[in-house]
Amino acid sequence: SVVDTYTFTIRVEETTPQMLARLASAADGGDSGAAFNLARIFYTGFEGALRDDQKARRYFGQAARAGHAQSQANYGFFLHEGIGGPADPTEGQRWLRTAAEAGNSFGQAQYGFSLWSQDPDAAVPYLITAAEAGEMASQALLGTLYLMGHPVAQDDGRAVHYLSAAAAQGEPGSQG
Repeated sequence: SVVDTYTFTIRVEETTPQMLARLASAADGGDSGAAFNLARIFYTGFEGALRDDQKARRYFGQAARAGHAQSQANYGFFLHEGIGGPADPTEGQRWLRTAAEAGNSFGQAQYGFSLWSQDPDAAVPYLITAAEAGEMASQALLGTLYLMGHPVAQDDGRAVHYLSAAAAQGEPGSQG
């Protein structure tokens, strides 16, 4: 039948308060995607919602505990950096590792950065994985590391590869 071959999308216009209420209801019902979207809305102030880092942190945490990998990375970053509440670098690093192990590239990058001062050699594999997935900050750092030869072996080819990738995304230090 013709009907079986088509997908229809019906959009309903709603106000920002209606959208927030709908997402909050879904999040309260255990929808990690709704919690993630609420967190992003409160972190950015999207669609006229007031920016609220505490609410963003709370909803990222809710979605993280439900297994949402991007939320695990964001929650870990918020905890590590003290966004929306007190800094808790140890707990933040734990969530970043969880996200990294789930394959989230932002989590891999941030976990690598969090390891850097403790153990640069352990950080490099996470940074490489994140850079290969397109994480600009990891690309920029790795390009510099391969250029300088620390803690990795000096490799101009890899340096150019990573610096070019970061430069193509507009990272000013890599462009130079």
